[in-house]
Amino acid sequence: MYLFRDSAGEILYVGKAHSLRERVRSYFGPGANRSFKLRELSRRAASVETFVVDSDAEALLLESNLVKENTPRFNIQLRDDKTFPYVKVTVQEPFPRVLVTRRLERDGSRYFGPFTDVGAMRRALRQIRQSFKVRSCHYALPGDAPDRPCLDYHIERCQAPCVGYQTEAAYGQMIDRILDILGGRTGRLKREVQAQMEEAAAELAFERAAEFRDVIRGLATLEQRQTSMRDGKLLGREVRFLGLGEGDEGQSAITAAAVKGVYLGRDNLPRELLVPADFEDRELLQSILAARRGSAFTIRVPLRGRGRRLLELAAENATLVLAERDRQHARETGAEPAPPAARELAVVLELGSPPRNVVCFDVSTLGGTDSVGSAVWLSDGSPRKSEYRRFRIRETPDGRSDDYSMMQEIVGRYFQRRLVEDRPLPDLVVVDGGRGQLAAALHAM
Repeated sequence: MYLFRDSAGEILYVGKAHSLRERVRSYFGPGANRSFKLRELSRRAASVETFVVDSDAEALLLESNLVKENTPRFNIQLRDDKTFPYVKVTVQEPFPRVLVTRRLERDGSRYFGPFTDVGAMRRALRQIRQSFKVRSCHYALPGDAPDRPCLDYHIERCQAPCVGYQTEAAYGQMIDRILDILGGRTGRLKREVQAQMEEAAAELAFERAAEFRDVIRGLATLEQRQTSMRDGKLLGREVRFLGLGEGDEGQSAITAAAVKGVYLGRDNLPRELLVPADFEDRELLQSILAARRGSAFTIRVPLRGRGRRLLELAAENATLVLAERDRQHARETGAEPAPPAARELAVVLELGSPPRNVVCFDVSTLGGTDSVGSAVWLSDGSPRKSEYRRFRIRETPDGRSDDYSMMQEIVGRYFQRRLVEDRPLPDLVVVDGGRGQLAAALHAM
């Protein structure tokens, strides 16, 4: 996803692309179709914001919602206010109903979605209604009720709670199961439909088996509900930078500072907060925020499933934001930022900073007698051949040289000369071999 913003931070255009490089080239590269719209957009745009989403469906939903929320002047506006459908469960009623709607209202109902595959969603919903016999009428039960059951009861599509044939408690247990399924926990129902499909296939009722197959696909869409939603909508992200101060803070301390800094001063709180690490005072903070919200509030560390994928997606976007900040800093100061590979290497090797300049040593022996050493220099991952060096191994007084002594010799000669000539030193030294070669190189240095 990408957003063009003007100098005041207002969104001018919302777009999506699999390859931002190709999209930028199509907009501004040689041979681009420089329409009036693109000329005006490039003239007004002061910045471009990019972020990653989990799928094409999420990108489509996010684009739709951002356009509706912000009405960017360079996006085509849909005036009929058509939106993607949601499944609505009227849990605020004594006998809740399960409906399809395109409008989100603050009426106490639970909303699931939005869904881009409307057909699959309706097939799954039809199976839920058949399996659980949820009522389809619009009576305001229990006060507004008919005198006798309707047709749905007689064709076994409803258990007639309207006339007392099904208690409120039993109906509520059924709704709890439906809420679980709409929340993505569809395993049990899928197994039931799978058995029905296999039974139909065994009876050579292939059309009925195909219908059950479509239901299973529809239930899969409930498991793969779009992520990053707030009040049922994909709205984007919020970015905050933390000033860590002095010292080397661990992930738990950073997580605690982020949660306290962002949520203790906020009134509009979510129902659940996913964090990458547990931290001290989590339960206390959870109770404080639950009291402020006036209902349940949970802080948890997901280890698998959709929650874990959400955290990974947030981390991916955070990396993207930091890289953009590095590029912006480089533009302002004239310094180039470290490439992603160098930053990743710094994390893996637990270095204090990205290794921009790396020198690699190796020793080769030809024919068992002639030995040669080499040093290869890389700057930001690219060969810097002017810094390459080749060493002819000097024989020891007894005429013998082993791999360890040869490595010690070439590393010692290399750094001695760089110090004498006052030449820059590398950020990282890589030695080919094992512990013996490493020990020899460390001794030489």
